Amino acid sequence: EVIENPVSDVFFEQEKKEREGLILYPAIISPLKNQRILIEALCRLKKEQCRFHCILPGPIADYTYYKELQHLIHTCNMEKEITIPGPAPLGQMLSLYAEASLLAVTSLQETAPLVISEAMATGTPVLASRISGIPHMVSEGNSGLLINPLDPVEISDKIRMVLDDDSLRNKFAAESRKIAESRWKSDIITNKLLDLYLQQAISG
Repeated sequence: EVIENPVSDVFFEQEKKEREGLILYPAIISPLKNQRILIEALCRLKKEQCRFHCILPGPIADYTYYKELQHLIHTCNMEKEITIPGPAPLGQMLSLYAEASLLAVTSLQETAPLVISEAMATGTPVLASRISGIPHMVSEGNSGLLINPLDPVEISDKIRMVLDDDSLRNKFAAESRKIAESRWKSDIITNKLLDLYLQQAISG
């Protein structure tokens, strides 16, 4: 019996107010979260004159890695396009999800990231690594896209695909919300837990 983590109702209640070209990746700043490959992909997009702004909120777990990211951002002349603001409180995160055109998760190691289910609850399309439990959360081509987290060319191509296609983005947003409502609302998770406890009590 698999019972997933619930998503707070405040995410489902958030009104979507998309800011064109906003890419969001909330995560601890560390090599396993692989922000570097996302920045490399965005550097390629900038050379193609694609307009975007990427925000990478999260605590800095590895300061050396953080400096490497800052150096890469400077080398690609993307100080205006990429922001690493540090940790964001819940209210700010809700606003960022509401404004995001895309959640991009390029992790090298995950289980079932809460940021994906939170983003889907707000109706935000997801592009995420094809690893661990992520393919069981993101329906490829229906609610989002899966990527090889080591391939900046694939990542940049798929980011551009989503940002450039309003109808595809709207389709992903609607399907993401539908999946989230059917799987991660708190009352659904509560009922599943109660059913499990009841089954165990009867069988015991």
